[in-house]
Amino acid sequence: EVNTILKKSKEKLIAARSLRIAPHKDDKILSDMNGLLLWSLSKCYLASGSDYFLIEAKAIAAFLLEKMIRPDGRIMHRFIGNTAEILGFLDDYSFAISGFLKLYEATGDEIHFKTALLMQDYLDKHFHSDGGGYYTTEMNDLPLRTKE
Repeated sequence: EVNTILKKSKEKLIAARSLRIAPHKDDKILSDMNGLLLWSLSKCYLASGSDYFLIEAKAIAAFLLEKMIRPDGRIMHRFIGNTAEILGFLDDYSFAISGFLKLYEATGDEIHFKTALLMQDYLDKHFHSDGGGYYTTEMNDLPLRTKE
């Protein structure tokens, strides 16, 4: 009897939901947030030894490598609609590099270390300030850039 009531209630809810406009779904993927998650999952694996964390970390790393990191080390900021777009910012590089280094620490797989080095080389060439520190955006034709 309880299962019947629950089933009917669920059907009523689904019917009512179908009458309203669905809310906007934010389905973009950001490289800075995924870099932080990569670092965190790798750290959780190191602390717990749970394969769950390692499997998820490797999946994020594979996605970043396949979809968001270019062969020259350039990272794109956002992936949406099957397209990586917007040049990466300083935070994108910083968090992704940290994430790949932590995953290297967790696995010993040199591809993660090499990926971090490749991104760091790109960052040094295109974001470094001669006066010290890094700009938040890549060099371009703008007369002024912010720096951290």
